[in-house]
Amino acid sequence: MSDYFPLNIDLTNKLCIIVGGGGVALRKLETLLGYKPRIKIITKKILSYEIFKIAKKNNIEISKNKLKLKYLKKAFLVVLATNNKKLNKKIAKVLIKKNILVNNATGKSNIIFPAIYKKDDLVISVSTSGISPSFSAKIRDKISEEIPETYFIKLHLLKIYRSKAKIVIKDKIKRKEFLKRIANLEISKLNEVDNIFAEYK
Repeated sequence: MSDYFPLNIDLTNKLCIIVGGGGVALRKLETLLGYKPRIKIITKKILSYEIFKIAKKNNIEISKNKLKLKYLKKAFLVVLATNNKKLNKKIAKVLIKKNILVNNATGKSNIIFPAIYKKDDLVISVSTSGISPSFSAKIRDKISEEIPETYFIKLHLLKIYRSKAKIVIKDKIKRKEFLKRIANLEISKLNEVDNIFAEYK
């Protein structure tokens, strides 16, 4: 089993190609959709009607042309979600050598999709390094249940003051100190943020 480095990537306008038209392809499509990539689906047959509905709603191209490697080599990320393990393996091997990000649903990949919890600006991802996606999802759900709503209020406030601090607090060390200080504030003391900010102006 590979050691995967956890990393957040900006997929905005990046070409992500999904090969396959079944349930696995649908799940990957739903995951990617929230991160604004350019998605293209290559499949001989759409086995999930949901894929067709999502594609139509989001202007996603569905190609039924014969799968060719030259199409995939233009992608930033390729998801191999066919039920043909040999085909997935063959394509993954070539693309990985080309340093293209590959998620192979039936075999070796150079990236894996973690179980993701996303609300507002908070993103939590859980991975079992490909051992058990179901267990990853269970852990994610357990963690998400423990997050109080007040955390989202605090995160919104931190976002506002981070932007203000970049403009007002010129000294990087003082700015870092301020941001750390308000991040460590108890929820009940958030009304003190304005006074703390005034100390660093």
